[in-house]
Amino acid sequence: MLDLIVNTATQQYTSFIIFKEIFVFTSNLAVTLISMYTAWLRFFSKNLVALGVSSSHDRFYGDTASVIIENRTFSSFTINKIYVVYNNEYKLLLKKFEEPFVIEPFKACKFTSKGITQSSPIDIQELSHLMTLADSYYIVETSRGNIYCTGKKQSSKKINKKAELTLISCHYNSFNGKVLNINASYVLSILCESGSYKDIVIDKYGLMSEDLLGFNQLSNEAMKDFKSCCDYFKKLGTEQGLTFNLYDIALNGSNQYYRFKYNKQNSQE
Repeated sequence: MLDLIVNTATQQYTSFIIFKEIFVFTSNLAVTLISMYTAWLRFFSKNLVALGVSSSHDRFYGDTASVIIENRTFSSFTINKIYVVYNNEYKLLLKKFEEPFVIEPFKACKFTSKGITQSSPIDIQELSHLMTLADSYYIVETSRGNIYCTGKKQSSKKINKKAELTLISCHYNSFNGKVLNINASYVLSILCESGSYKDIVIDKYGLMSEDLLGFNQLSNEAMKDFKSCCDYFKKLGTEQGLTFNLYDIALNGSNQYYRFKYNKQNSQE
């Protein structure tokens, strides 16, 4: 009877030792695998993912394109440039950093291009509609080399790293630091009571970016040419006591400007 009890206790102890060794082994293996995966994420992985792409169109100001990029690694990346590639054929410089931008581990950042007036060989307005996560990918130029970035799900278009990409050239027509739409023709700078000037963009159809004295569109007669527009606002300035500057800012335009200062004698400067 005593031998039976001893044998049973020995078997239980042996089973415990075996279970303990298996548990220790699997625990050590799990720790090793986690450490290896963490090291891979920190030192070798270049897993940047595009979470979303969007574009913005404005009647008076330049179009923009945006992308949200997430860093799914344990290491930071220093970004110099971001290109968007459409259909393995065209690439657009989305963002160029004057000072390198650092994206931290497991952080997502939104990057937006500066406003674009005109682009070729694909017009920016057309490109804005074509850019989707399904048909485009991103080349992120970093201090560790170029990273080819797609959406959460692999792009339906396979990335061809050997493809000869056509760089989309962009043109910028700016006024007071703001990039204008290609249809912008004039800028009316009105002197406000505060002493500062307010800029109103006028497109080639006579539509204005802001209301002025209850209206926001000029007649075809006033938009016939720059002189006609000047005469219109000169008359309005005399009647309403306005001081303004009118600029011809059309792309490839004459770059003329006209100044009108109201006083009691309705004199012109």
